[in-house]
Amino acid sequence: MRCSVGSIRLCARPGQSGGIGCGPCVARGWLNVINWRIERYESLGSTSDLCAVRAGSGEKAGLVIIAETQSAGRGRSGRKWHSPVGNFYASLLIRPHLALADAPMISLLTGVALAGALGAFLQDASGISLKWPNDVLLNGAKLAGILVESSISAGQLDWMVVGVGANLISAPFIEGRKTAHLAPGHAGLRDEFTAQFLDDLAHWLDLFERQGFSPVKQAWLAAAHPIGTMISTHDATGIFAGLNDHGALLLEQSGGISPILSGEIALQPAEGPALTHASRH
Repeated sequence: MRCSVGSIRLCARPGQSGGIGCGPCVARGWLNVINWRIERYESLGSTSDLCAVRAGSGEKAGLVIIAETQSAGRGRSGRKWHSPVGNFYASLLIRPHLALADAPMISLLTGVALAGALGAFLQDASGISLKWPNDVLLNGAKLAGILVESSISAGQLDWMVVGVGANLISAPFIEGRKTAHLAPGHAGLRDEFTAQFLDDLAHWLDLFERQGFSPVKQAWLAAAHPIGTMISTHDATGIFAGLNDHGALLLEQSGGISPILSGEIALQPAEGPALTHASRH
């Protein structure tokens, strides 16, 4: 298991997007300056497993674990995440000062950043959309996914490991699901995408700290399946009625509107509009 180490310092000031190599930020809450410390590995069992071990050992926020391939990558509900060489597999460590109930906000925020970063590499990003709780789609097919794991201390989140997988140059087979990828055979795409994604994520984390969940919620809804879409969960069918202020999905049925805190949904019949890269501003 070989590892190379690098660092990207990103900061996002009020009124401007994050950038690579900008000067120091004024100290501001739990975020302040994001100093992404990247460790790249040829092969790992799981980037999230290693990142969680490091988090439990007291590693500071900003660690990014990237692997060329994974032998035990996973998605939601323990599903295997197929990890051929050339795609993007990373896990990031953050230490937000948030209550457990607010954890879904970070997954949705990451989705907004991920969709914007992926869209930046498409001539036409109109096919990019978000699907609750953790999928990025391209023309209705799965392009990327997010898995967030966390640890709690004294009723608050101690750390969060944000795992991200994105199909950059190939689309692995997933039984029962359509999959998509960005650009087959694009040399250097992963490094370019890594810088773009970390830049976008820094921007949205900074905005979240300064303005709360509202701008994230608005951006997510603008890119997702439209309000009014028929959806189904494992035990219910109803109408998508938006998100609550903690990031839970709102399901409207004849008896009223109920929050869905976790799980997966099926859309009936169409995906939503796209999030363009420029919309983060």
